Amino acid sequence: MEYWAKRWGVTHDQIISAYRKVGMMVKDIALELGKKR
Repeated sequence: MEYWAKRWGVTHDQIISAYRKVGMMVKDIALELGKKR
């Protein structure tokens, strides 16, 4: 998770909330956060 937080420039909380909303697929989380994979 640290890797993605740094790569996307987001917080762990943002990743966790996106994960709860869309599931565990990285591409879905990226889309939810408005980021490219």
